[in-house]
Amino acid sequence: MAQKTKKWEEWLSIVGEAAKVVSYADYFSCRPLFSSLQVKNAGDEGIEGLTLVVVNDNGMLIPCEKQLHEIPFESAVEIELGNVLSPLYFASADEVRTERVEVLLRKEKKVLASAEFTLVTLPFDFWQGVGGNVEQLAAFVRPRLADCVKLQEDVLEQLKKWNAESELGGYIGNDKNAVRKAIAALYASLRKLGVSKKEADITRPVSAGAGVKILSTRQASALEMGLFACACLEHMGFHAVLAVGEKEIACGVWLFESCFLDTVSDDTARLAAYCSDGINNVSFFDVEDLFSDKNAAYATSEAHFKDKLAAGYYERYIDVHRCRISGVKPLPLRARNLKGYEILSEEDVAPDAAPLDLTARRKLSIDGEQTKDKQWERRLLDLSMKNALLHFSSAKSAVHLLSADADSTLDALTKEGELAFAPANAEAMAIAKRGVKFGASAEVKAMRELIALENRSGILRTYLDEQTLAETVTRLIRKNKETYEESGAKILYLALGFLKWYTREDGAQHFAPLVLQPVLLKKSKGGAGYAVSLTDEEPSVNSTLLEYLKQEFN
Repeated sequence: MAQKTKKWEEWLSIVGEAAKVVSYADYFSCRPLFSSLQVKNAGDEGIEGLTLVVVNDNGMLIPCEKQLHEIPFESAVEIELGNVLSPLYFASADEVRTERVEVLLRKEKKVLASAEFTLVTLPFDFWQGVGGNVEQLAAFVRPRLADCVKLQEDVLEQLKKWNAESELGGYIGNDKNAVRKAIAALYASLRKLGVSKKEADITRPVSAGAGVKILSTRQASALEMGLFACACLEHMGFHAVLAVGEKEIACGVWLFESCFLDTVSDDTARLAAYCSDGINNVSFFDVEDLFSDKNAAYATSEAHFKDKLAAGYYERYIDVHRCRISGVKPLPLRARNLKGYEILSEEDVAPDAAPLDLTARRKLSIDGEQTKDKQWERRLLDLSMKNALLHFSSAKSAVHLLSADADSTLDALTKEGELAFAPANAEAMAIAKRGVKFGASAEVKAMRELIALENRSGILRTYLDEQTLAETVTRLIRKNKETYEESGAKILYLALGFLKWYTREDGAQHFAPLVLQPVLLKKSKGGAGYAVSLTDEEPSVNSTLLEYLKQEFN
């Protein structure tokens, strides 16, 4: 075996291309960490039963493990990992860091090949710079900011002063002059803010999120000012365009409802033609003219842009509306809370967002014809504290799941069909060590996004280590099989919610499951580990608990 292992080590190799710079924006846009990742087998035999593991010591990645059925001889297999970046890491990132990512190829516990990649991670709200992903700039245009609403009110006042059309709602009719006056009114409103300019080198990774604080700080870089102007334009219903050079930023807008065919283009000659007199499809102004040390009317700023465009100051332009069509959505905001940071979606920060309707819960019936499972359940109604439906202990009879709330876990199982159990990560293990068995969801609210990401990837995290998880699931499967063979009843349930209650006599604390959803446990796809799936049966309330509460507490 040792000789064969040595041969495998000589044959196998890992090669790939990883992103050089990554940030929360890459996670949010589901950009793959690896543009290419291959496992090569140079030998004359195929190799089976391999596991590819991607690790980082600082929590930059979500747990990533991929089973490889076979690597054929003299061939290479392309590995698709999807989005493996951890939202928790990037949501709390406040500095530029250098991280090491290691890719390991294992057979059982033996590492047969490895590769190491070094990359730079950016703080939340940082953009890679002009040498990076330029299209990503559209994600930093956030039209639902409260400050955009405030600016729009001022724009309306400015339009009234000009005796111009003061209805803002996008492209109404085909009057280019009306649109241009609305843009000029926004320009005037931005000028009145008296924002002072702070220097920023956009050839390198740079902050692109301070637009959320411009009204309070009255400071911004040219990039931040341009992004905020685009956000205001998009809020007003117009299609914004951002022109970018190594040292220059300009903000533009389509004067009628249209967009470019490409999200990003370097065809500045075409842009010049679209801005030229007689065509007037797009109007741009120089962002530099928005700062407090400048004095230029809107028409003057338009001329400044055209001069700089002709002189080659701008290298590329990004059509924000075209990016939206391609799926580049506005990034959420980050806010501090009592436990650190939380990520706020557009709906969370929009001051004019209507609340969602209250969810109508399905009524769970306990009446009607009793199935064998129900009859079996009724026979357990001894109402003593030996009954797990009244006094539940998860020592060896259950798998405790990492869940931010019961509804999302049930929804994930319904949508995905099957979720593979995964052992506890560091956060779950820390909770488990403190002995928290119930109510742990209050401690994992900050992990909601990570849990949802794992669920979408087919993973259901638990609070058990790998060995205990395997032993517990095996025991549950065996016990369920024995009970079914003896009585025809199945005893595997997903318990959704627990009631904490106290006995009258001694005040002892107990936990009882509220809703029981029948499930199946089986080997995961590929034969590694175990998975859970819902059955076709409906969920039900814990009738044993209802009977006990009726008798003891009326």
